Amino acid sequence: MHKIALGTVQFGLNYGAFNTAGQVPTDEVARLLARAAEGGVGLLDTAHAYGRSEEVLGEVGAAARFRLVTKVPALNEQASAEAVHRFVAESLQRLRTDRVDGLLLHRAADLLGPQGPAVWSAMQALRDEGRVGRIGVSGYGADEVLQVLDRYPVGLVQLPINVFDRRHQQAGVLARCQAQGVEVHARSAFLQGFALADTAALTPHLAAYAEVLAAFDARCRALGLSRLAGALHAVADLPEVAQVVVGVDRLSQLDEILAAATTPAPAAGAWDGLGCDALELIEPGRWR
Repeated sequence: MHKIALGTVQFGLNYGAFNTAGQVPTDEVARLLARAAEGGVGLLDTAHAYGRSEEVLGEVGAAARFRLVTKVPALNEQASAEAVHRFVAESLQRLRTDRVDGLLLHRAADLLGPQGPAVWSAMQALRDEGRVGRIGVSGYGADEVLQVLDRYPVGLVQLPINVFDRRHQQAGVLARCQAQGVEVHARSAFLQGFALADTAALTPHLAAYAEVLAAFDARCRALGLSRLAGALHAVADLPEVAQVVVGVDRLSQLDEILAAATTPAPAAGAWDGLGCDALELIEPGRWR
């Protein structure tokens, strides 16, 4: 069975560096979710901060067909138990459900500040009440995630992992999660579309990494895989990863992803040597 989960930020916002289609209309969302359910997708990933995403999922009855993971928005100096309860109540109302399968903090650092224990206690209370299932964080840098794992018994983390960005493997985060029974959801498998991009169409900032992309392309050709399938396998074949969260904005994309996810896995080590340490590439927030 494949590990594909559907990210839903495009359902509520015009999102993505390589997204040319804009926000997905609600009727198209309904068609996408019907196809996703047929194709064996069991999980949807959303967030309070994804514009109208939660509302759209509520309108199309997603909670009846899928497990849902949502996120409390960045709390920063507003971090408190009360804020967590308020945001989760709003998310559940928007999603038209009384429970979600997972609850993450959109900003992992909210657990590392002075209000961290109060925020964590609120998440535990929501779990104990049956309003949410696994609780945890959406992480970025490996150091931050390791600090959270040191301090709190989280049950779920979402991390950026792709063929170019291997930070969490190299720092031991994935092994640590596996040892502690923490479920890992990987996002950014295509690095916001960079892995699939036409080299000639890269912005000047990303064109500096054309050789990185060319090396990946050559490896995929040698393995007889499309770049789409290669990018998926580089993440989904990691034993520590439970779900790979991908975004789509049209049916043809979803069909391609589901087909690629069922291609035979290449041998272990197939993607060795393709990682890149340049934060200017692997952190899209730095793209110019």
